[in-house]
Amino acid sequence: MVRSALGFAGLFVALIVGMKLIGFLLFGVLGLVFKVLWFAFLGWLLYRFIRWVSPSTGDRIRDTIKGRPTEA
Repeated sequence: MVRSALGFAGLFVALIVGMKLIGFLLFGVLGLVFKVLWFAFLGWLLYRFIRWVSPSTGDRIRDTIKGRPTEA
């Protein structure tokens, strides 16, 4: 009886550790995705502000990001 109780306790501990590991990996990746999306949003806001202040600079930024050759 003690042996089966210890077996169930060991299984429970392994299950908790596994769930914590899977949760950490899943939400860690999800957190990184949201962080990248947040930085992309901030970059877009900065681009929109630069474009509003100086449209020619905004065009050069867009051309640089899209990979178009710049005029000398």
